Amino acid sequence: MQQLQQTWELDNKGLEVEEDSVKDRRARDILVGTTLHQESKHYQIGTLWKYDDHPLPCNKPIAEIRLASLKRKLDKDEGLRAKYVETVETYISKGHAEPVTHKKGDEGNVWYLPHHPVIHPRKPGKVRVVFDCAAKWKGISLNDNLLKGPEITSNLVGVLSRFRQERIALVADIEGPEYLTDSEDNWPNIYIADTNNSVDPEVKLAAFTHTTNNVGKNTVLQELVPRYSSWTKLVRVYAWILRFKNVIKARPMQGNNLSVDEIKDSETQMLTWLRKTELSHWKTDNRFAKLNPVLIGDLLRVGGRIGRASVDECTKHPIRLPADTYVTKLILRHHHQIVGHSGWASTLNSLRERFWVIKGRSAIKGALRNCVVCKKYQARPAQQMMAELSTERVTDSKPSFTFVGVDYIGPIDVKQRRSIVKRYGCIFTCLVIRAVHLELAKGLDTDSFINALRRFVARRGQPEKMFSDNGTNFHGGEGELKEAMKSFNNDKIERFCHTKMFEWHFNPPSASHFGGAWERLIKSVRRIMHGVLRQQTVHEDVLATVLTEVESILNSRPLTNISQDTRDEEPLTPNHLLLIMKGSDAPVDKSATYGKGRWLQVQYLASLFWTRWRKEYLPLLQKKNKWTTPKGNVMVDDVVLLVDETTPRGRWPMGKVLRVYRSKDGHVRSVDVKVNNNILNDPLSNFALYTDPRLLLVRV
Repeated sequence: MQQLQQTWELDNKGLEVEEDSVKDRRARDILVGTTLHQESKHYQIGTLWKYDDHPLPCNKPIAEIRLASLKRKLDKDEGLRAKYVETVETYISKGHAEPVTHKKGDEGNVWYLPHHPVIHPRKPGKVRVVFDCAAKWKGISLNDNLLKGPEITSNLVGVLSRFRQERIALVADIEGPEYLTDSEDNWPNIYIADTNNSVDPEVKLAAFTHTTNNVGKNTVLQELVPRYSSWTKLVRVYAWILRFKNVIKARPMQGNNLSVDEIKDSETQMLTWLRKTELSHWKTDNRFAKLNPVLIGDLLRVGGRIGRASVDECTKHPIRLPADTYVTKLILRHHHQIVGHSGWASTLNSLRERFWVIKGRSAIKGALRNCVVCKKYQARPAQQMMAELSTERVTDSKPSFTFVGVDYIGPIDVKQRRSIVKRYGCIFTCLVIRAVHLELAKGLDTDSFINALRRFVARRGQPEKMFSDNGTNFHGGEGELKEAMKSFNNDKIERFCHTKMFEWHFNPPSASHFGGAWERLIKSVRRIMHGVLRQQTVHEDVLATVLTEVESILNSRPLTNISQDTRDEEPLTPNHLLLIMKGSDAPVDKSATYGKGRWLQVQYLASLFWTRWRKEYLPLLQKKNKWTTPKGNVMVDDVVLLVDETTPRGRWPMGKVLRVYRSKDGHVRSVDVKVNNNILNDPLSNFALYTDPRLLLVRV
C-alpha cells in the first residue's frame, strides 16, 4: 500500500500548481513596477530588495583586497588579462557599465561588487566576468538583502510528468530565429502534415521543420558526466535516472535500493553513448585493426586472438575506450583506486580485465600525474639553487664571534636531589670560523636566555650581529622546546642587545640559508653528548662539564682537508684562533719586531690564522655540493600543504602563499603562507614539492 501511495505521489508530482509565497509576490510586484523596455531592445529591472530599508556597510576594503588578488592573477597570465580587459571594455561600450567618477550614493545604499573571470571548459576562447554578490563584509552580503524571486523555469520532473497528458509531445529549443519577433504575417510558410490522416494506411506521413538539431546525442549524459569525479557515483546516479524513466513508463519499482542489474544497465548505456559519440568511425580507423574490433551488442570490444583461453569473457573481449574523454579518465581513476594507488603497470593490469584503452599506458600515466593522493605521498623536498654566502660568513680579520648564530638544544634531564629537572643547552656559533660556545640554561624563559647571553658576551667578547629564528621557529627539534620558546619576549631581548650596542636579527626572511650554519652543529652536539653521557642522568655540574668538553671537541674539528703528507701543516681548526695555537710547522717571523712581547706573538698567530683561513678554508666554500640547478620560483596564490607529522598526509592542512621573499639573485627562498587564518613565514627549504613546483608545496 505504501508503494502504491508513493507511485501516486510520483505520478502527480509537477502537475499541481503552487501558489506564490509572500516573498515571491513582493518580487513580482517589484518586477512589474520597475521593468523598462529600452530602445536597445533590452529590459531594465529594479533590484529585488527584501525590505524597503536595507542599510549596507561600506564593503570597499574587501573589494579592494579582491581587486588586488585579481590583478596578481592577471599579471601572471597575459592572455587572460587581454581577454578580461576586452570583455570589460565591451560592457562599457555597450552601455552595460559606466565609470563612476564623482558620483556618490547615499550611505547604506552603496555596495562594491568583487568580480573574477570564469572560462567554460568547452569555450576556452571566451572569458566571462562574474560579479560576486555572495561576498560578505562584516557578516553581510548583497545576496542576503535580495529576494531570489519566483521560479519561472519549468521543473524537470513536472515537464516529464506532463508529457503523459497528451497524445503528442513536442520538445523545442528556441534560439530565436529573428523572424519570431515580427508579426506572424512575415513568418515563412511551413507545411505541417495533417495528423488527421494518420488513420489512413494509404497516406505516407512526412514531418517538416524549419531548423533541426542533432537529437541523437544523449543530452542528459552530456550534462551529467562533467558534474562527477567518481565513476561509481556517476553510474549510480544515472541508474537512478533510468529508474525514474521506467517509473514514468508505469514500470514497477524494484525496491528502495538499486539492483545489480540496474547498475549494469546504467554502465552499459553510458559506454554505448560513449561509443556512439567518440568511436563512431571505428570501422575505418586503422588504429583498431591490430586488435580486430567487433561489435557485441551495443559495445565495441576487442576481438583479439585469445578467444579459446579459459578466462572470463570480459578479459577475452575487453571493451574499447577512447583515450582522451572525461569518462575514460574516471574509469582510469577508478581502477587506480582499486589497486590502492599503485603504479601505472598495476593500474593497467586491473583496467584490462574489462577495458582496453587506446594508448593505454600514456593515458594511465597522465591520470596518475593528476592523482591528488599520489602527489601527496610522492612529495619531495623543495630545492632552489644554493645562494651566495652572506657577508657575515666571509668577513675575515675580525675577532671570533663577531657574527653569531644562536639556537637551543634540549631538554636534558638532570638530577637535583631526589627529583629530575630539565635543563637546556644554548649554542652560540661563530659564522666565520665555525667555532662553538655552549652555555647551560636552566629554563626557556627570556631572563634565563639573557643570562646565558650575558655569560657568552663576558667570555667571548661583544658581537656585532646575532642571528636566530624567532621563538616559534627555533630549530632545537623537540616540540616541547618549540612550544616553550614561543613565550620568548623578543622586544626584551632586543633592548638588552641595544644596551650592549650590537644588533639582533630574528629570522631574516630573505636569508633563510643562515640557519644551516648552526643547525648542522646542533646534530654534532647531540651526537657527541650521546656518546659521552650514554643516556645517563647526571647532576647539573656534570652536565656543565660535559657541555664544556663537547665545546672543546667541536672547536678542535678540522675546517680544511687533512693531508696525508707529514710535511704539510696540520689542518686548520677554530681553536687555532680561539686559543692562539700555532701549527706544528708555523714559520718564524724574522722581522725585528717579532718576539718583543707576548702580545706581538698573539697578533702574529692571529694574522697567521687568517692568512691560512683565506688560502685554505675560504676556497672550500666555493663549491656547491648540492642544489646546483635553479628551480622554478614559488609565486603568490600558489597552494601549499602544511605538514603535521602527527596526522596522515591526507589530512595536512592546506594553505595559500601570500608573499614571497627573493634573495639578491632573484630566487624565492622564503614565503608567507596563510593556513587556517594564521600567517606563517618559513624558508623554502622547509617545504617539499607536490610534483609540480608551480602547483603545490608541502612542509617537512
